[in-house]
Amino acid sequence: MQTRNFEGQDGKRVFITEVLAETIQFLESKNNNNRSGSEQASESPEENGEPVDISDDDLPF
Repeated sequence: MQTRNFEGQDGKRVFITEVLAETIQFLESKNNNNRSGSEQASESPEENGEPVDISDDDLPF
């Protein structure tokens, strides 16, 4: 983990915490087994603004 801060354009102090990793593994949901790659990309939560339903037990940290 790395923490830093700087003064933003508005003059306020901005604090940033970053997670640095040598490797990363993206996991797929159980519901993506029958979809093609183009369908997955068009239905991502980031594009349609829907919240992602995930429990704390599913997180690796």
